[in-house]
Amino acid sequence: MKLHAIFIALLLFVTGGSVLASQKKASIATWLEKKHAQLSAVEVPTSIRRVDLNQSEKPNKDGVFRMYPKKGYLEFADGSWVLLTSHSAHAEDGLSDISLIRTSTGEYYSNRGHCCLPILLFSDKKVASLEDFLKTTGKGAKAKPTSWIKYNREQGGAEQPATAPESKSEGGEQPKPESEVRSR
Repeated sequence: MKLHAIFIALLLFVTGGSVLASQKKASIATWLEKKHAQLSAVEVPTSIRRVDLNQSEKPNKDGVFRMYPKKGYLEFADGSWVLLTSHSAHAEDGLSDISLIRTSTGEYYSNRGHCCLPILLFSDKKVASLEDFLKTTGKGAKAKPTSWIKYNREQGGAEQPATAPESKSEGGEQPKPESEVRSR
């Protein structure tokens, strides 16, 4: 009888946990969708509050630069920019840390690294461009590095690892695949 009660309690605990996990995923998906819509609606990015990267001047003893950007419009030295928004687990609403950015190239990326008011990011070099920014990492659960993941609302929020935006070739030509370049 006791074993049966323990089994039922354990079963309820396990299934209840999976329901909570699926609700959390649904909440993150809902948050991403809502924030995507808000960032998409911004017609003039420079009208949003300008923020600084707040990057450390020197790397720490491990050779890492720390950055603490807040929500808003962040422009890089090369003229590229991001609009940043984030949610902190400190809000105690059941939703974990998540950030979403809209880039000057029109792409969106999310990161599950920790954020209080600012987003906590790390890089092995000074960040001066969007390309550099997309290579920064956050700090997730158990200090595990988190990367920027491409967010695609049209594909139901399917996410892919961030890749730096491709540079445009001169004269409007499409870049040739590496195999074609080598075969010439």
